[in-house]
Amino acid sequence: MMEFQLSVRIAGKESLDVRIANSATVRDLKRVIFQQAPYFNKETNGGDQNGAANDIIITFAGEVLADDSVLKDTSLRDCTILHAVPCRNPALCTDQACINEDASGKSDLIPVEQARKFNCTFYGYCKDVCAALVPALLRFSCSFCDSTNIVIKTATVCQEWDRICSRQVALPAHCYGRCGGASANLFFKCAAHPSRSDFDQIVYLRQVLLNEHDIPCVTCESVSSLVVDFLCDPTHVLCLDCFVQYGSILVTERRFYWQEQTGCVIPCPVGCRHGFIHDPHHFYLLGRKLYEKFKDFAAEERFVREGGIFCSEVACNTAFVDLADSVFASCPKGHRYCRTCRDKIHSGGCDEPVIWTKGILSVSYKL
Repeated sequence: MMEFQLSVRIAGKESLDVRIANSATVRDLKRVIFQQAPYFNKETNGGDQNGAANDIIITFAGEVLADDSVLKDTSLRDCTILHAVPCRNPALCTDQACINEDASGKSDLIPVEQARKFNCTFYGYCKDVCAALVPALLRFSCSFCDSTNIVIKTATVCQEWDRICSRQVALPAHCYGRCGGASANLFFKCAAHPSRSDFDQIVYLRQVLLNEHDIPCVTCESVSSLVVDFLCDPTHVLCLDCFVQYGSILVTERRFYWQEQTGCVIPCPVGCRHGFIHDPHHFYLLGRKLYEKFKDFAAEERFVREGGIFCSEVACNTAFVDLADSVFASCPKGHRYCRTCRDKIHSGGCDEPVIWTKGILSVSYKL
């Protein structure tokens, strides 16, 4: 007999580890929780235990689990974290339970252009455990108290997906935690390793998508199950291997485009004007070393665009800000050079033959 090992948070006050057959129903799980949790025994105080067990609400991933649902047919798995609370308002229990009564597992929260199945639509990078690209599980937390004991109200938010992911828009919800809040944020968990806590989060990579329409890679023309979409022409996609090669070359050679809102971005390989990798977290796929190099390059570019200067002496390369109103800049270590051409102090304009002076030696050089 196959079993689930589940972790149940009881009304935010205690935690209970439960082993139960995966063929059991949610109603069976409620009875087990009621029998083993001291909190619920105190609540009933010797009353009707069967009735009290039925009044327990079990929430998971923004939904109230329906009593007749079989555990193996849900998205539950080993080490899944559930929340159980007593319902003191039967009308509220009924209303909330009807929020997600569709047993198909589909969700209005999934963008229609990406959706195929709820549990494999999203992908992210797991930094702490897997150090790899993994399927991502969609989860929700209260906007006010961060509790994950929350139920999402029915809403079609496909058009707001990017704003919701960046927490610019909150989802209508009901929090069963301490605050009773009415809105939620979303986050993503790794599907490749057992959950370690409610907030075992990973980085969501929104431009890594399932290749549902079998679009060939623009470089190698292979058809892969996952592709990187540059969000311009639907056919401008790269398979993961080609994306790693393409991104590695551009990062190593420091070939970026600059966007004011995003910063340094990598352009579409076809040359599309509006296609970019917008989120730098996608460069985790290039490996830790190149990702760190990209961050350094992006920070330097931002620093320079905000008026910062890097000393032109190769052995120095000191970062500083020089507010003096002068053609020439001076680094903290005494090196002076032209602000315009970034070379040593010279006479005349930068587009004319100039004489560089170093000590007592003079060298002629034409730009």
